[in-house]
Amino acid sequence: MGMKLLKHFSSPIEAQQVSDMLREKGIATQVTGADDLGGIAQLSRKPGRSKLWVMLEEQFDDAQRLLEDPEHRVERPLEPEQIELLDQDIHGDLRARFVIGFCLLAALALGGFLALVAYAA
Repeated sequence: MGMKLLKHFSSPIEAQQVSDMLREKGIATQVTGADDLGGIAQLSRKPGRSKLWVMLEEQFDDAQRLLEDPEHRVERPLEPEQIELLDQDIHGDLRARFVIGFCLLAALALGGFLALVAYAA
């Protein structure tokens, strides 16, 4: 599974509306940005910028075509249940990365503390 950036939006509401339209057509999407509306929260270098991602690379061309022509017929649409499973998988993966990152940071801090104690002794 490889997410691909479809489009930038200055409005998170507009990004979510386009995401909803694509999801209704069977395209798995995710909205991210500083003003996140329930998708994956991430830090954004530009406040107010939202990004619309296509979650499956093989659906990217269909998503682009739907932006140009809302009547475009998607080749391999997903069922809502399948999109929901992808959402859960993405969120679980991010949580796992956060926990691993936090544990590594804690281990580095502990290592530094122990080195400082050993040096002082």
